[in-house]
Amino acid sequence: MTTAKLVEYNNQAKTKKTYNEESNKDFSYVKKGMTIWYHKAQYKKWIKLLINPSKILGLDDVISLWNPNKHNAKEMLHELENLIAEYFDSRFALNDFILSRIDFTKNIRLGDKELVSAYINYLHNIKKVKGFSPKYGKMDARHDDDSSFDLKGVSNGIDFTAYDKEAAVQQNIQNMALKQKEKKERIKN
Repeated sequence: MTTAKLVEYNNQAKTKKTYNEESNKDFSYVKKGMTIWYHKAQYKKWIKLLINPSKILGLDDVISLWNPNKHNAKEMLHELENLIAEYFDSRFALNDFILSRIDFTKNIRLGDKELVSAYINYLHNIKKVKGFSPKYGKMDARHDDDSSFDLKGVSNGIDFTAYDKEAAVQQNIQNMALKQKEKKERIKN
């Protein structure tokens, strides 16, 4: 992609209320299952699409996961192709993008909040796992012993995360509300 094209798309995205200047992400299609992330490094420019297959297929439950099969995988790809064509005015197609990462996820239903915390605390007691190291340092703001357990593969490219998804969703909602409030305050001043 040329620098001029990336700047053009990025400038169009910046005019939307759903664009976040700090992260260079356009959230206008997040409810449809697609977040557009603009990257402008000195020597490399690209657009990354963050895809949520459940939302693309119209599933609204943020806790549930997509269970792929032959039929709904084809349907999801068809819907994704339509979203890309709609967002980029048919200037890009799905095949113009390179798949660079897949996250495999599994919900473990434990019943109540106390069991989730107990499970995460149990994982923290494991200490060391061969071939893995802690994903975040103790002083990292993303580190939270109470709500998640994170490991990063030393040389295998695998990350392992166990976390309280319901608590994370609630935290995200609170953070978004706080950011909106702060933004309104800045506008008033």
